[in-house]
Amino acid sequence: MDMQQSMNKVFNLMVEEGKIEEIIREQVESTVKSVVKDTLGSWSNFSKHLEEELKDQVKHNLNEFKLPDYNLIIKNTIEEHAEAIMHEQGVSKMKEALDEMLVGDSTDIKLSELLLEMVKDEMELEELSYDECKEITVHVDDSYSRLTFIYFDPEPDKRQYECKYRLTLNADGIVNTAEIGGHEFKNSVIMGGLHGFGRKLFKAYARGAKIIIDTYETEFGNPEYD
Repeated sequence: MDMQQSMNKVFNLMVEEGKIEEIIREQVESTVKSVVKDTLGSWSNFSKHLEEELKDQVKHNLNEFKLPDYNLIIKNTIEEHAEAIMHEQGVSKMKEALDEMLVGDSTDIKLSELLLEMVKDEMELEELSYDECKEITVHVDDSYSRLTFIYFDPEPDKRQYECKYRLTLNADGIVNTAEIGGHEFKNSVIMGGLHGFGRKLFKAYARGAKIIIDTYETEFGNPEYD
């Protein structure tokens, strides 16, 4: 077999496998890309002309804006962006809080345990000496036939209306209303953020917890000496 026959055989095989067509397509694509690049490239006359046209258009549009209008556009853009972020974070925070409220703690809470939670969160008993103690205020008014009112405060000798925390229980002992510092819990309260005992109280309200009025303490000493 001579050289010519070998070359013919290889060429025919490449044709059958479509390689010749592939080589031609690649070469054509390469040539087209090269022509387009030369014609529309960053240094071409077309690109330079297009760049000048865009600059003129942008300059013309900006010239139509008065400075207050331009500032207003910036202001509106910032407000829209800030509002979107606040909404996203607010929804996320609400979901987290709802998840926490709907799972976990029992819906039955003893009053003594509730008071102890307040004491732990708001009173620094660890600073007391062996023979010192602190007193809290607790008022339980069950003189009404279908409602019970509970008023309590981490400070002693508070009158009912002066107490920081207030609960209203229905006839079954379920939390009907709850207040902190004279502000009743509403949907907006949770968005403002609650921590410590306030969050515990809000969970009891939101889940409709039952408050069991048991024997409770009003004086507390340093737990280290208990």
